[in-house]
Amino acid sequence: MQNPAFPAIKASGFNNFIGFPFFQSFNQYYGEDLKDLWFKGVEENLLKPQFHAREHLWLKDLKLGNKDTQLGFEHDFFAVKTKTSSTLRNNYLANYFSETEREFERVSSSTKIGLDLKNNFLYNNNQY
Repeated sequence: MQNPAFPAIKASGFNNFIGFPFFQSFNQYYGEDLKDLWFKGVEENLLKPQFHAREHLWLKDLKLGNKDTQLGFEHDFFAVKTKTSSTLRNNYLANYFSETEREFERVSSSTKIGLDLKNNFLYNNNQY
């Protein structure tokens, strides 16, 4: 339950996804603390949280210097609709699609971490 920490990702040389807590992003983007309201919406069955992936596969193109991807990243967009370096994927939202064994290992690890964060978030009502 994180959103990209763009400055930290850039500082890593685009080698690692680094996130910051979900509700902290509400405060950063909108200046609002929505945690209590969000959990009330879940309790009243108005919101149904779902896991949609922890990160998207744009780090490779950032490292390769894809200009459109870099422009989107500099404006805090994580899913720019542009040409990717992939011959099989035409966008960055296909997180579970792997072209190599190394990507598959990254997706597997990322999925486990993401599901652990989601479960901790929902069932322990922690800082995220």
